[in-house]
Amino acid sequence: MKLKVTLLLFLSLGFAFAQENLTYQKPSKSILDLADYERAPTVSMDTKKEYMLLSYRSTYKTLDDLNQEELRL
Repeated sequence: MKLKVTLLLFLSLGFAFAQENLTYQKPSKSILDLADYERAPTVSMDTKKEYMLLSYRSTYKTLDDLNQEELRL
């Protein structure tokens, strides 16, 4: 019984020291460029094809938008 407890204690200590102390790491520039991009504008034209409207919108939601209460059915 004592051998099992000692073995269990030894194994648990091994897992406790297996963790590395990692600090915040930024991804490489190529990955950041993939995530940080501008969307192409949405194009709308009138029925006579005389006027064109370019609608720009942000790529990501703001923190205020994400903080809104979710509406459910």
